[in-house]
Amino acid sequence: MFVPLLARAGFPAAPRLASHHSLRILLPRLLVALLSLLAASRSATAQLPERGTSAPADSSRRRDSVLADSIARHRPPPRIAQVTITATPVDRNEPVSVIHVDTLQLTITPANSPWDLFRQTAGLEAHEQGQGPGFASDLSIRGFSSDHSTDVALYVDGVPNNEPVNGHAEGYNDLNLLFPQVITGVDVLRGPTSALYGNFAFGGAVNVRTLTKYDGVEIAGGGGSFGAGQGYAIAGFDHGTAGGVLAIQGYREDGWRTHSGNQYGHVHAALTHDLDSETTVDAAADGYLTSYDSPGFLDTTLYNRGAFNFVSNFGDGGFKRHAQEHVSIRTFLRPDLEWRTTLYSQQGTWQFWLSSPPGLGGLTEGTGAETREYDGRYGIGGTSALTYAVAGVDVTLGSDVRYAHAHYENYAESSTGFRVDSAPLVLADPARQTSGGIYLQSGFDLSRYARLDLGGRIDQLSSAVRQPRTDSSGALLVGQLYDSQHSKGIFSPKTGLLVHPLVDVVRPDIGLFVNVSRGFRQTDGVISDPTLPFITVWDYETGLKLGDDPFSVDASLFRMDVSNEQSFDPALNRSIGGGQSRRTGLDVSGRATIAPGVTANTDFTILHAFYTHFVDPNDGVDYSHSPIFNTSKYVGAAAIDGNVPGQLWLAQLGAIFTGPYTPFEEKGVLRPGYMLLNIAGGIRIHDRAQVLVGLRNLLDVKYRELESGGQVTPGQPLTIYALLRYYMRPSR
Repeated sequence: MFVPLLARAGFPAAPRLASHHSLRILLPRLLVALLSLLAASRSATAQLPERGTSAPADSSRRRDSVLADSIARHRPPPRIAQVTITATPVDRNEPVSVIHVDTLQLTITPANSPWDLFRQTAGLEAHEQGQGPGFASDLSIRGFSSDHSTDVALYVDGVPNNEPVNGHAEGYNDLNLLFPQVITGVDVLRGPTSALYGNFAFGGAVNVRTLTKYDGVEIAGGGGSFGAGQGYAIAGFDHGTAGGVLAIQGYREDGWRTHSGNQYGHVHAALTHDLDSETTVDAAADGYLTSYDSPGFLDTTLYNRGAFNFVSNFGDGGFKRHAQEHVSIRTFLRPDLEWRTTLYSQQGTWQFWLSSPPGLGGLTEGTGAETREYDGRYGIGGTSALTYAVAGVDVTLGSDVRYAHAHYENYAESSTGFRVDSAPLVLADPARQTSGGIYLQSGFDLSRYARLDLGGRIDQLSSAVRQPRTDSSGALLVGQLYDSQHSKGIFSPKTGLLVHPLVDVVRPDIGLFVNVSRGFRQTDGVISDPTLPFITVWDYETGLKLGDDPFSVDASLFRMDVSNEQSFDPALNRSIGGGQSRRTGLDVSGRATIAPGVTANTDFTILHAFYTHFVDPNDGVDYSHSPIFNTSKYVGAAAIDGNVPGQLWLAQLGAIFTGPYTPFEEKGVLRPGYMLLNIAGGIRIHDRAQVLVGLRNLLDVKYRELESGGQVTPGQPLTIYALLRYYMRPSR
């Protein structure tokens, strides 16, 4: 997927034009409706937005000049922005390790999924499951690579994406819910360093901001390898103190492997209004749906032979539906006092059939049999925070609350029929979790040389489930239900110090920092056993921040000690904890302006991750001092981006590199690393039209995306994408 964005760079990246039967019918109607909306309101000019400007997505246009002056005068604090303000990125002048993904990177990167997008633009470790866009893959920060990205907290406009009480994986985190074309900014925080994030912000957190208004209409369509196609349309208005946007996307592909075709769509609608010079209200609704086929995994023999078109079971596949809504109000009670509240609701359902080879997964997932899993859920939540900010001091005191209600089923399928249930493995209806947290985040300038950050959060979680009892063989007695409930709490302190030792000498832009923080996440299996304890981590960091423009480097050494390290017991079909592990390493992020409009950037992590003490309680295998499964010794990305002012062209040359790693359940095995080259470019062909082309895996490298128990998901070969974009802006 050539990930497009309504970018300040002026060129969106190339997606794929929808050509599946349902999308061929739906998309033209949507595009005609959007064009009619524009024609009825005002005429369009023939001018594209200037490259290097941000007319469509510039956050400075999201409020009138009076409010902008008020904000500049009273310097609203940046910290609350990470959760509740959608337009403000994380401040670099904090003692934390953070990656900013800018709009040019998001615009032209030729990624095939959201996981690949983060791998290419932020240098994160990703292992794609390859079983369809409704089956979440693995994203890892600092070697925290729990299944389905559960160790990374994802927030979109202040709304958490991880799913509590999920029977497949606690904190199941499907990044495919992201609508790339409307993203205006991304921050990746390494480690559990921010008090604003609680459950699942274990390895780190990802904060995504999206469009709240748009000036004009944009329509794009494109195609690519393996029958890939996509179209999108975005229309909106910007009247200064009020604005809005409506965006619709459709996508389909045949897939590069047999039985891997899929299709999905997104919708995004938002409104924003400045009630006066101090108060802004915004609201948004997002929807996502997909259906897909799953090709299954390959054993190592098939992989080595290149037999990538082997299909485990032609009944494998599934669907997913998701929607979420939020409304926020932000107001300055005084010039130095800001209050912000966000309320949200979520609804979703997914179902899939999957045949996992022997050696993988749980009770029957891993025997070669097909299983069916269903999850239906809804939830509500909110966050509210009060921030005091004067010169040299800012203090944020806030709270958040969340309620999740789920219905989960896991069935073994009959071997004599197509998608016919045989025996229930797990039934939870309802499964509920109520959570709440109080957090404090503060920063103090001790002097012109030093800044001290102090904070922490207290969280309380209550989980409850109704499920069948079991007989002596472990089979479910579906007519005998019982209820269980358990509550637990945790305190997570956060502190950091940033020192500028050379303020009065030659390099005032050099900063040295240290921080200590604690993070946590709920354990897998809480949907069956609410008494399972938290997994906790202590994070210790020290690092360097150098420069800003035209050259900047952030580097940090870290050590992360984990208690109650988790593994999955396939015999008991539940998670077992109690071990310990350690991750030590080096994070580096660098940016350099080579020439006007030409930049080089890199983000990478060098990692030594191992179990300090861990014995599998099922088979007695001692993994102590062994490498942590599926965690690369190094991972990163580097790119050169070109967007020269006044020129018609746009270009990127990028590379990702993943080091050697030990696959799941393969003690003593070390798979080799790999590097992929990617290239993309675009050119304006008309005042209103632009074309982009991208090539992913330029050298057609053969590599393993994921391996576990001798089973492999192969990586995607050379893929070509192209896009035609057409833009109209209303005349004034």
